[in-house]
Amino acid sequence: MNTITINYPGPPVDAVMPATGQTILLGLSTAIVLVTLVFAIRMAAKYKSALPVLFMVAGFCTVILEPMVDNFGHIVFPEIGQIMLFKTHDRAIPVFVALIYAFYFPIVFLTLFPRIVNNDFTAGLIWKSFFIALVPAWFLEMIPIRLHWWIYYDNQALWLWKNSLPLFWVFVNITCVFVALTLIKFLYPLMKGWKQLLVIVLSPMGAVMGHFGAGFPFYNATNSTASPLVVNLCGLVSIGLCFLIMMICVNVLVNKNCSYVRS
Repeated sequence: MNTITINYPGPPVDAVMPATGQTILLGLSTAIVLVTLVFAIRMAAKYKSALPVLFMVAGFCTVILEPMVDNFGHIVFPEIGQIMLFKTHDRAIPVFVALIYAFYFPIVFLTLFPRIVNNDFTAGLIWKSFFIALVPAWFLEMIPIRLHWWIYYDNQALWLWKNSLPLFWVFVNITCVFVALTLIKFLYPLMKGWKQLLVIVLSPMGAVMGHFGAGFPFYNATNSTASPLVVNLCGLVSIGLCFLIMMICVNVLVNKNCSYVRS
């Protein structure tokens, strides 16, 4: 009987979460969440809407995506010594990651919420926001990666130098935020009263759509017998798909008539 050889590099199961670093990251992420929450509450009062605060709940809940992406994309948070929130797909997710999600997505949602309310997005604004967001998305992970708070392991796409974030992840991480934003804008006319709670599922939905819609070439290549060259080429294809997805998002966001209409 023929057997299939799968090149699936195992995660470093003996990695230890740095105790001091974890404490620092917990404190720092909590502080950023609180500052973001104050901003969200003020915006909620200004627009007389619960959505700004619910954006933070939605961001927190989006962490449910993390284990799937980590498993397919070869990322691990050291489990030994970790203050764990939950574990699934053979990936333990620490509390501080959920706190990061609680401001990572909402910062974009809150910044562009006035545009959602007034339905006055422009293509230039969206593309500018996208490219600007790529920069902090890359820098955000540099120190944690170097200090081994989370670990990327082979095979990665467009990993120009070790102890840094592979470029594939920079683009796909931000793309999924804008997919979620697009879903929120599309359904905004519906989200009145208790229906505002829909945003809590729209954020994870958009994240999954963005990550796997753009990332499937890389995810398949890195979990196969493909050579590093093929993995890198698939990473480039995935980045190309990020731009295709963003083009779709831009067209939905700038179209004033492209939103939910009760049938």
